[in-house]
Amino acid sequence: EPVIEALSKKYSKLYVFSKYNVVFENYPIGNVIFKNKLNFTEKVIMNLERIFKTSIWFKNLDGAYERDPKCHLLEAYRRKLSLDFTLRYPKLYLTQSEKLGSKMDRKYVVLHLESFSGKNYRMVYGISWEKVVEFFNNAGFMVYQIGKEKQPIEGTIYQSTNIRDMISLINGASLFVGIDSGPSHIAASIGIPAVIFFGAVNPQFRHLMEYFNGEILQPYCEYAFCYHESGYLKEVSCKLVGDNGIPPCSKHDTTRVINKIGVILSK
Repeated sequence: EPVIEALSKKYSKLYVFSKYNVVFENYPIGNVIFKNKLNFTEKVIMNLERIFKTSIWFKNLDGAYERDPKCHLLEAYRRKLSLDFTLRYPKLYLTQSEKLGSKMDRKYVVLHLESFSGKNYRMVYGISWEKVVEFFNNAGFMVYQIGKEKQPIEGTIYQSTNIRDMISLINGASLFVGIDSGPSHIAASIGIPAVIFFGAVNPQFRHLMEYFNGEILQPYCEYAFCYHESGYLKEVSCKLVGDNGIPPCSKHDTTRVINKIGVILSK
């Protein structure tokens, strides 16, 4: 979204092609038009620009970060497009009904633990989530668990959502707890306090720490941030335990996690 805003100031009309235009609903800049698919002529022009490595009509960000993985995502895009803008969290625009829909009678927490990667260093180990949920419930919070998990944690309310409903749900939460994922970035963008678990990924390449509201939990590992060491971000294996063990960067302690959550809630 910060890239879109910067480009909108440079061109009189900007067409944005993305599979996730639903994230940009209610975007207020008038010269920005979102498209879900390209027509035949646009596809031909885009392919010609790929062949001849030009960017007259299309500013293609595919692979921009993968080719430049040792920096923040937005920095990689900024370099690829030679843009000058201040790095910031994306802006999300909610309708009034989306804002009201997230306001419930009781305080609640949103929990998202589902990894879209099968790699062990992108998961969370060692935590008794039942104890974490019990802590929230005893403190007077409902806990909504989102994702496709068919066996939610005891004590949570499982909530299957589309992207807009998820944005609305997170918007009304007192706290977000989860792995490094799309939902966690939505929480950070809206400014919801968050506890986010990181493994082999460098959180400074995902978040803007001066603006981040919450805690990043990432245990020590002598090979920290190894995810960024492979060429074109090919999947790496943990140097200590391989693909099937529990990586040190992903092994957490229940008591420590609850204590961190308690500190944030007390604020």
